[in-house]
Amino acid sequence: MAFVDEAGDLGANDVEYRFAVCTETEARILGCIALRRQQNRPHIGEVGYWTAPWARRRGVARGAVELVVAFAWDSESSFARLQAYVDPRNVASRGVMARAGFALEGTVRGLQISRTGDLQDMLLFGLLKPVDEDRRP
Repeated sequence: MAFVDEAGDLGANDVEYRFAVCTETEARILGCIALRRQQNRPHIGEVGYWTAPWARRRGVARGAVELVVAFAWDSESSFARLQAYVDPRNVASRGVMARAGFALEGTVRGLQISRTGDLQDMLLFGLLKPVDEDRRP
């Protein structure tokens, strides 16, 4: 599975982590999830994922997102915010983000170019790192 090996340094502060989504009992991959640190805003991580057709409607995507959130909030990490862009027509992904605790923040107009060359709007979901009550001044 070549895409698992593509994780790593993409530039000075631009780092992407990619993880295969699988179980101990199944012999095939269930999906992939990535977390990318933005070079111009290193405190922000962008989450993206896909789920194989045979793994959908089983909680695979939500579980993967929750694990990546835990990874991002690790004490060694400097992420303060996570975000994800979702196609407004993708009802399943909208549900995954909401169930994983992300808030729908709005529509980003014309963010992507579709396969047909048209501008496509995307929904922006965001999640802020919880404040550590013990570290507050």
